[in-house]
Amino acid sequence: MYQAKLIGIMELRKGFYILLLFLGSFPFTLKAQQPEPPTITQLIVDEQGRVAIYWNESPTPGVTGYILYRDPFNENDPGFIPLTYDIPASAYFYIDNTAQANVEVYSYRMAAYIGDYENDGEPGEPHSTIFLNAPTYDTCSNQVQLNWSPYMGWGGDKAVYEVFKNDGELAYDDTDTSFYDNKVTPGETYTYYIKADHRDNSFFSYSNRVTLTIPELKTPNTLLIKAVENTGTEVKFTVAVDPEADLSGHQLGYSTTVQGVYEALLFNPKNSENTLSFTQSATNPSGFYKVSAINSCNKPVDSTEAVRPLILDYSQQDLDVVLHWNTSFIEGSETYDLFLSIDNSGYFKQESAFNDATINYTLDGSSFGDANSEQFCFYVVAHSAQGQQSTSNNICITRQPKVYVPTAFTPNGDGINDFIKPEILNVSVVNYLFVVYDRYGGKVFETKNTEDKWWGRANNKNVSEGAYLYYLEFKTSQGVEHKQSGAINVVYP
Repeated sequence: MYQAKLIGIMELRKGFYILLLFLGSFPFTLKAQQPEPPTITQLIVDEQGRVAIYWNESPTPGVTGYILYRDPFNENDPGFIPLTYDIPASAYFYIDNTAQANVEVYSYRMAAYIGDYENDGEPGEPHSTIFLNAPTYDTCSNQVQLNWSPYMGWGGDKAVYEVFKNDGELAYDDTDTSFYDNKVTPGETYTYYIKADHRDNSFFSYSNRVTLTIPELKTPNTLLIKAVENTGTEVKFTVAVDPEADLSGHQLGYSTTVQGVYEALLFNPKNSENTLSFTQSATNPSGFYKVSAINSCNKPVDSTEAVRPLILDYSQQDLDVVLHWNTSFIEGSETYDLFLSIDNSGYFKQESAFNDATINYTLDGSSFGDANSEQFCFYVVAHSAQGQQSTSNNICITRQPKVYVPTAFTPNGDGINDFIKPEILNVSVVNYLFVVYDRYGGKVFETKNTEDKWWGRANNKNVSEGAYLYYLEFKTSQGVEHKQSGAINVVYP
């Protein structure tokens, strides 16, 4: 019996060796079971750009450790290469201290191994970091635009995004990889980051952080219409401005009413000067004007008070004249200076620092000039309490000549009404001519001297009684021509 057992054992051993020889004749080797990879659940980027990788353990029993692969998405991209082989099976996260995920995107994969890392399984699907680009700020809309790369992993399009500002969550839950934040204040600093949430479970990942200080644009410290000049054909505005303000320029606007909508007329681009000027045709100078400071978004950020060009006008009854004008500076009081020129002799200040926008004169030489002064030109300058100045148009009032030629006289030598001499009032006379004709057209008297008189004589003797015709022609010192004719009766009592 013992011998039979021994023979059986020997036969079994022989069969085992035959099996080994049989297996050795095939070109393959036996390997242990390939473990499944762990499931990456989170990638979190810190402020230095380091990446924390979190995972769920491999479901394969007996896993010894994990291999972490990394692929930086840059121009020198080598593809996935092992980052470390030394992650123990008990670990559930790893810090990639060499990453710079605050400047570029990184992608990670993991594989599990049993025994040593050469007996590893296939790596799992790649997961990429979220890279939040540098934010941009739009001054015109006062909003920050954020753009980021999508989170890759979790088996397809499973990520929805949340936006955080200064560690507070904004109301955003979408798959879009851009966001506009319109709740920002110039001068404030904001830090943003993105959180990706898995649609179906509690997986999540964070992007890098970016910081932006909202530029605080400098508004004008100075904006004032310093001077307005109404030349009669155009209106000139001189404006004090702030060359340091963040503007594209200044705009002159016009409205028919002080509270109305101001139509844009002229634009001056910003320069380094602290004053600028506008010149506008005075086709309708009676309206209101403002100058607005315009920012780079073509929006007004400040405006002057409305001003109105000073328009001087007058009414006249014989030699009595009333000068009147409008106020120029709508806000506050103003005082006036009145300037006068007589017969083109140059302007002088006739009145100063008075408050009424009207003044009366009689142009007979009693107030200024003399009885023969012919042309009176005026303009007004308004002064505001802020030191502004507005100059009116010029008006010139020319006195018309009054001419009196007697219709009859008695040249009998009694000393009463013995001669004819035209009387010309209100003007200075030049180029004077006075001629008398008899009824047949014969010339009986002629003079070019305003002081000469006709005593009723011709050819050294008295003329006959009857009707005679006269012709009078002269020009005033201001160039006004005057011509008239009529009849003169010679009477001998």
